[in-house]
Amino acid sequence: MEEKMTARTGEQTADRLLPSFSMLPVCDIPADQPTGVVGIGHGSSRWLRRLADRLGGTGMTYAAKEKLAGAIRDKGEAYTCWRGMLAMLLLWDLHRDAPQALEAVCWDKGTPLAAMLLEASGLQDSAAFGEKLCVMTLRQGGRQLPVAIPDREALLVPAVDASLDSDVIPPWVTWFDRDEGKMQDPVGLMNETEREVLVKRLQLFLQAYGAEESALSQAVRQLAEDTAKINRDAREALSDSKGSAVQELALRIEAILGLKGHEAFPGLTGDSAVMQTGGTNPVLSALHIPHSADRKLVCCTTYRWNGVPFARDAERFVYEPTGHADEAAALDELSLELDLAAEYIPHWNEHLSGGLSELWEKCKRKNRLYPAVTKTVFQLFGRADKQKETKPVVLNIPEERGLAAAGYLMKTLLGDDAAQLPQKLFSDRLTLVPFAALADGALAQAAFVRYDEDGSPLCALPPLSAALTAFLTERAHITLQPEGLRFLPADEEGSL
Repeated sequence: MEEKMTARTGEQTADRLLPSFSMLPVCDIPADQPTGVVGIGHGSSRWLRRLADRLGGTGMTYAAKEKLAGAIRDKGEAYTCWRGMLAMLLLWDLHRDAPQALEAVCWDKGTPLAAMLLEASGLQDSAAFGEKLCVMTLRQGGRQLPVAIPDREALLVPAVDASLDSDVIPPWVTWFDRDEGKMQDPVGLMNETEREVLVKRLQLFLQAYGAEESALSQAVRQLAEDTAKINRDAREALSDSKGSAVQELALRIEAILGLKGHEAFPGLTGDSAVMQTGGTNPVLSALHIPHSADRKLVCCTTYRWNGVPFARDAERFVYEPTGHADEAAALDELSLELDLAAEYIPHWNEHLSGGLSELWEKCKRKNRLYPAVTKTVFQLFGRADKQKETKPVVLNIPEERGLAAAGYLMKTLLGDDAAQLPQKLFSDRLTLVPFAALADGALAQAAFVRYDEDGSPLCALPPLSAALTAFLTERAHITLQPEGLRFLPADEEGSL
């Protein structure tokens, strides 16, 4: 006998299928929040309130489609979160090593439970979901977090506005800010393969359901256009041979090939991610969108300098930017390291030239590289091959102790004693004396600072600090050669 849906049988059904509802979100987001949510309050049926209470909160909330459309128009935090969620869920199957599983929990739309869920969520247009109502969830161990409802107009309606549980967001989602617990805009933070796959899948969705333009489908189209624009803009920037894009590309190439594997630079690290295209995506499957593609494995290494990602592999660019907030600062540091290494580290240019030679041979076999990239690699190879000589080491006091190259050179010169070299080598004040007062001609030449008012030359006596005096006293094998000292004015007033 077919069971009629009454208040009593509704409660029994909810009790019987309560485990199936364990994925529903429990949030305390105010109903009047600007991005808007629709929740279960005191006006809802008793069994829904009871279900919410048993789930551990005061109500279940979903961002409603009309509120999502408003958030998209405002281009605010909820809009950014929605774009980040789209990118994460549509790229999920590329990354097979995540400990989390993306699952779709579905109900036939004609069942009472689906009707109640639609009523509770504010998503009354059940036709938008096809034959089934699905909730996309992330499962890790015994935990299951609801993240979105697939939709034929918005593609995804997020379950939570702009706050996610960082424990269940996998590391490959580089556009998720783990400190803030929020999604960032994914466009500039995805790697090359992710961008290509996302654009194709967004286009498949638009071909299937984007015939009637709406604010939501236009926002999906905008994400596809913004993502595709990254490569176009980068290619255009590289067309200017003297522009910053070419200079940064050259810096990334030299930093990775020069610093990688060199004992002076342990701060350069890399972590690789293996992606497999051609998989089955749960979101597109829930929306009945065919999306088969050729299967291939793609390995992408992200390079970090002292923990900051500054470059990653790219078939069209060799290396491309990562979009990290501290990337520019890391590139500035690397530029200083490369300048110091090229000047003073023995055999540095031979070392770099070898890496560039291998890269140039690879570039000649790659047909997806942009011509400007190939030209940049060739120019770097030719330049490094000509620079064979390194200079004698000149130690500036105070020196840039933060540079890895400087530390390496100090250790090369002083051995294990370099670690104990005091920070303060000279006293705070240097004594100015007439040039003729110094009997040692070499010392006088080295210590010359400026001319006195009457035109006579003045020299600076180099009084060593107490710390350096003790350091040298304990190490008779280390000496200071007068002809190797130079004292330079630090400003117009002649201070040193």
